[in-house]
Amino acid sequence: MSLFKFCNDKRATFIKQIPEGKGDMRLYRCDVGGILPEYVVVSSVIAKFSGPETYIFPGNDKGEIVDYGELGGSFRGELNHAKALSNAGYSIVIDAEFDDKIVSNEVVATSSPGVGKFFHFHQNNSGGRFDVNENVTVNVIIEAADADDANERAERIGIYFDDSRDCKCCGSRWSTVWDDGDDEPCMYGDPVTAEYKPRFSWVESHNVVIHYMDGRKECFG
Repeated sequence: MSLFKFCNDKRATFIKQIPEGKGDMRLYRCDVGGILPEYVVVSSVIAKFSGPETYIFPGNDKGEIVDYGELGGSFRGELNHAKALSNAGYSIVIDAEFDDKIVSNEVVATSSPGVGKFFHFHQNNSGGRFDVNENVTVNVIIEAADADDANERAERIGIYFDDSRDCKCCGSRWSTVWDDGDDEPCMYGDPVTAEYKPRFSWVESHNVVIHYMDGRKECFG
């Protein structure tokens, strides 16, 4: 298990999810010249006695683990593929079709493309105003692995859950999510599409911003 961090100058291209594995298992193809073999299987699981762990194992192109000795980058304490691969000196590339697109480790956490859920954060106009910038507006929808991951991603883009700075009469500006999320961007059960028009426009700019796991961002309304 790795106790040190390498320079991040290699790429690990996501190949596929491994549905038959325990926890979150994915196959990656790694650039040559680094400490990892060409194919690795990264596994995130909550172990019965030791808690969360993310281990990197040597694999083959079929997604099979060929040796259960943990490789450099493996660590305990979190379920985070990007962090494990970053520890070994690799940045995740989401799709082999876009090999030149390196995805920030701040963006990629525990879910692979196409399997994330969407979580809706609605902003309360605490103090009689909304916070609006390039990342947040009245409604923010975040793609994430689960509710905990969504709350962490929300804090990275400027959403906060410490209401000490908010108006005591109006209440908290933001609240954490706890639901299972939606399969597509939704607000109160209704899909958000390019045709979305808010019933009431509370701000002069967009009323909805969607943050995807691959770093894309879309604004509507």
